[in-house]
Parts: sequence; C-alpha cells; structure tokens
Amino acid sequence: MHKNFRRDCDGHQAITHSTAPGGLDIAGWLRHLATLPPAPGQMGAALDSIRRALEETPDDPSLWAQLAQLGQRHFAPELVRQAAQNALALTEHKTGAERAQALVAMAGVARESEALEQAEQYYRQALQHCADHLPAHLGLGDLLLQWGRVDEAVALFEATVKLNPVAGYGALIDARRFPDDPKILVNIEKIALLPSLAGPVRTSLLFKLASAWEHHQDYAKAFQLAQQANAANRQLLTYRAEDHRRLCNRIRQTFTAEFFAARSGFGHASTLPVFVLGMPRSGTTLVEQIIGGHPDIHGAGEIGITSGIAQFLEQAERHTGSRRVYPECVHEVTARQSTAFAEKILQQLRAMAPAARHVVDKLPHNF
Repeated sequence: MHKNFRRDCDGHQAITHSTAPGGLDIAGWLRHLATLPPAPGQMGAALDSIRRALEETPDDPSLWAQLAQLGQRHFAPELVRQAAQNALALTEHKTGAERAQALVAMAGVARESEALEQAEQYYRQALQHCADHLPAHLGLGDLLLQWGRVDEAVALFEATVKLNPVAGYGALIDARRFPDDPKILVNIEKIALLPSLAGPVRTSLLFKLASAWEHHQDYAKAFQLAQQANAANRQLLTYRAEDHRRLCNRIRQTFTAEFFAARSGFGHASTLPVFVLGMPRSGTTLVEQIIGGHPDIHGAGEIGITSGIAQFLEQAERHTGSRRVYPECVHEVTARQSTAFAEKILQQLRAMAPAARHVVDKLPHNF
C-alpha cells in the first residue's frame, strides 16, 4: 500500500492518493502515525512513533518539529533544542507551512530559555511564511498575554477564531474575554463532547466552558461541566496508593545492602551523572539551579533515562520467560549488561554537554 502526503498550513499531513503496487510503504505509514495526536497516557508511544519515522525519513522537517513539540511535554530541553534546530536547518531554503512549523519549534526553545523577544520574532516570522498557521497564532497570543499586552493578544485570538473557532474562542476565554452569545458556548460544548483520540471528551475545553458559564453567572451549568471534565480525567488516572506502596516495598526488598555488595564490580565508575530525587514540587528545580550554577556542571532538566531502562528490563525479562517484572527482574542482569546500561546513560548525558564534568538529571521520580 503506497500513500502520498501533502501538508496543510498547520503542518499536518493529509493522505491525497492511495495505490497498492503490492508493497507496504512502511515509511509512509510511520509518518502518518506520527502525525496523529497522542492519546492520553501514550506520550511515550507517540515519541517512539516519531523517532521510528525519522529513522526512515531523517530529512523530514515536520517530524523534527513534532519531536520538539512532544519533547517539551516530556521536559527534555536538549531533545527539544536539537530537534527544533534540525527542523530549522532542513527548511532554511523553504517557505510556507514547513518553515512556519520549524520557526514555531524554535520559538518554544527560546521561551524555555527565557529569550522571549527572540521567541516573538520566531512567531512573527512563522506568520509571514504562513499567515493562518494556528500554532503561531496561539503561541504569539499566549506570549503577548504573558507580557500583559492583553489588547494585542485579544486581537490576535479574534483573528484566530476565523481559522479555528474552537481554538480561538478557547484562547479568548483564557484571556478572560467571554463570548456573549450562549449559542457559541453550546456549539463548543458539542465539539468538546465528541469522542476522539484525545479521549471520550476534551476536558480542557470543558474547563474553559465552565469558566465562561461562571462568568455568565450560570453556576449550575459551570459546575456540571467542571464535574464532567473531572470525571473524564479520573478515568485516565491509573494511580492507586496501595499499588504504589507495594511497589515501594518491593524496591526496598530488592535493592538491599547485600544485593549491592554482591555486585560491587557492576556498572560504571563514571561520576558524570548527578541525580536530584524527591517528590514533585519539593524543590528539585531549585536544587538543580544551585548545582548548575557551577561552570563545570550542566543542568539537563528532567531526562528520565533510568525509567526507560527499567521498562526495558521488564519487557526483556518477560520475553526470556522468567516472568520476573521490575524490580525483581534486576536479579537477572549480568555485570556486562549493567555496564552496557550505564554506558547508554552516559552516552546520552555526554551528548547534552560534552565539556561538563557533571550533568544533572532532576526527574523527581528517578528514585
């Protein structure tokens, strides 16, 4: 099956032609899969789809821009920067949607590093290449709101309504500019309740609508929508305190002093990694900033390499037949394998800051 693709001005791909010459166009399907919005809880799978697609088509700037966008949600600043720079380089001599998408990706990098004036330039350049590029509209408007330039932001969002009414009105509600016509809110609610890859309902829209109805003093309607959104969010939460408590106990029972004593020669002697651990909102970012103030230390943000290795171990052991899941499956790891895993972590950290003596990974749940 062979698919041809075109891109609209949002940078999205659309199938325009289909033939069946007898072969399967793996690269085409991977590209198409990578353009789909990630389902709740499937951000890692979305990242994997994009990376696999890039292995087949490494010169696709749209995929690099998408990788940068997803990387921002994964708190992976180095990944975001490299992906955005690749997208920008690949579109250096291009115009239109692809160039706009790359510029918006670079705007995200600039905002992450607090270079807000540079971010504004990127957004405006993107709109010069593609005047109806929705992410550029929303990004620039959000930036203007951040600066307190509310009237400019509102004017931009009002123009956005003509491109995408739902996104435009949603942005206006965030800017505390509520539609006066209740029919507009009713129509947005119909869209919010349509099942999609994002889930049975679009909870972010429902929360915006709740805010709008509260503004119109229809508190019963506001509570109804907020309750619907909360109920939908709860269905996506897999956390159970009892399960987490059992996992913590199993980790303590596995990684004992005797366990480490028996594996004193395992791993790698490098002192490059520095892990900042703790509960969320406990000050891990501040600790990283203090440590990263030293010129020889690089703060890489929340990387999460170790959690990926834990997942790999669990999957690998299931395939070998031992059926021992994490953390018990670490008993199967050999000295050679532990060194290979350590090298994998070190390789990724070195790529982020080749000259640094230490690189900080501050993902709290690395514990």
